Amino acid sequence: MAVNSSSNPTLMASLAKLPVPDLHDTVARFAEAARPLFSADEFETCLAKLNDFVATQGPTLQARLHQRSAEHANWLEDWWNEYAYFLNRSSVCFNVNYFFGFRDTPQPMAQARLAAALIDSAV
Repeated sequence: MAVNSSSNPTLMASLAKLPVPDLHDTVARFAEAARPLFSADEFETCLAKLNDFVATQGPTLQARLHQRSAEHANWLEDWWNEYAYFLNRSSVCFNVNYFFGFRDTPQPMAQARLAAALIDSAV
């Protein structure tokens, strides 16, 4: 059973609220990630559309996210569960929780050592 605010309110109350990411930081990170996907002309078009978004719809949508954050313990939880988890038609084992796809290690390992072993076995 997944841990969520309704199944374990004591644990959830002890966690910091998920912050709403800054609009300008999000747009800058998107532009950086998108740059290799476009030609120079296409990227300029992309930047123009991003700038238009920041000047028009972005502030309204950002304000709505802040309002949602004030009204919910976790502003993203419902959307994540519904759209990223439950509607995801990919294999849950490998695309959502990798522990379903791997056998337990014969002896307990520190997290860093387990990560190194997984990377070593993959390459």
